Amino acid sequence: MAEELLLNRRLIPILGGLLMLAATSSGASAADKPRQDTFVATASTGVGAPLPVDINPSDIAIRADGAIGLGYLYKASGKAVGQAEGTVDYVEHGHLYFFNPADPTTFAGSSFESGVFTIHTRDHGTQVDVSVADTNPQAYQQGVQTTHIGHSAALKLAESRLHIKVADGDVTYGYFTFIDQYGTFTGYASTDFRQFAITIKF
Repeated sequence: MAEELLLNRRLIPILGGLLMLAATSSGASAADKPRQDTFVATASTGVGAPLPVDINPSDIAIRADGAIGLGYLYKASGKAVGQAEGTVDYVEHGHLYFFNPADPTTFAGSSFESGVFTIHTRDHGTQVDVSVADTNPQAYQQGVQTTHIGHSAALKLAESRLHIKVADGDVTYGYFTFIDQYGTFTGYASTDFRQFAITIKF
C-alpha cells in the first residue's frame, strides 16, 4: 500500500509535467483559434471514503436490467497552465449502479452524465471565468491500465523540471476522456482518481 501511495504521488506530477511541456511548447494562439491548457487537479469530494465522490441517495435512477443508480458528485480543483493560466475547478455528475445499494459487492457499473471545467484566468487584467463542458457524455471512457515507462528524452526533461527521479518499470494509472468541439482528449489519474492531469483545447 505504501508503494502504491508513493507511486500515485509521483505519477501525477510526471504525467502533468509531460502534458505541461506539450502545452507550453505550442505557442500563443490567435484570437480565432482554440486555446490549450493543462489542468492538474485534486479531488475535494469523498474525503475519507473509498471513492473520491459524494453520494446523493435521493438521486435515484433505475436501469433496464434492474440495477439501481445512486447519484454521485465529483469535484476537483487545481492549476491551469498554458494559454489561459490560473486555477481550475472541475465538477462531474453521474450515477453509480448496484443491484443492491446496501451491498457494495453488487456494484454494476457507472454512468457519466456531465463534466465541466471552469478556468479562472485573467484577460488584460480582468478576472474571467471560462466554462468548458463535455459535449458527448455518452462517449465517455475511463479505466485503469498498466504501461512501461522508459527513460525517454521527454521523461528526463520532466524529471529535471519537477526535480523528481523515476526508475524504469511498469506503471499502473487511471485514464479518462473529455470531449468538446475540438476533439477527444485523454486525461491521466492516480488509480483512485483523486488526482488527475489533462490537456484540452477549448
